Amino acid sequence: MSSEVKANKLSPATGTDVTLGDSGDTFTVPSGATIVNSGTATGFGDDNAPAFYASRNSNQTDLAHGAVTVCTFDNEIFDSAGAYDTTTYRFTPQTAGKYFVGHYSQFTSCATCKNLQIYIFKNASDVLTMYFADSTWGSAFPIPQIFGIVDMNGSSDYLEAAVYQTQSTGSSAITGGSGKYSGFYAWKLAGIS
Repeated sequence: MSSEVKANKLSPATGTDVTLGDSGDTFTVPSGATIVNSGTATGFGDDNAPAFYASRNSNQTDLAHGAVTVCTFDNEIFDSAGAYDTTTYRFTPQTAGKYFVGHYSQFTSCATCKNLQIYIFKNASDVLTMYFADSTWGSAFPIPQIFGIVDMNGSSDYLEAAVYQTQSTGSSAITGGSGKYSGFYAWKLAGIS
């Protein structure tokens, strides 16, 4: 059966919803037509979730000398799916896809720091590494950063942020705060398989 309905407005009865078609039906918007939405649209396309952004509440002190140290980002700025754990410091998204991930850490108390390196680990193996410098910093507080795209399997893959430094004296720390100086983040790339 083929028919055409022309109207200027379609409204539901009071207190009900309007349903268009049945399961399996297809609605076609022809070339040249425009859909304008001034309300809330749900269920259309991807939305870059899961996504998270975490920082440190306070400085992470006494970083290991000459060894990789996992960053203890214990403050969630946001976490769209509850996929970041502030006790294990891991992002386990449970949704397969490609993720844009990033990590930056400000090294403080770092007058004699050398060989600064930052990492993003996937399942305890580094997938992104950035070597920052082979020189001492004096009173400067370097903020190396790294970012890239990582495939996640959606069931058990997890990400961690880590750092490495060597120094001749004293100790080093990662600066805490609201994400201004150090942070760890990721979001799913929408529409990419």
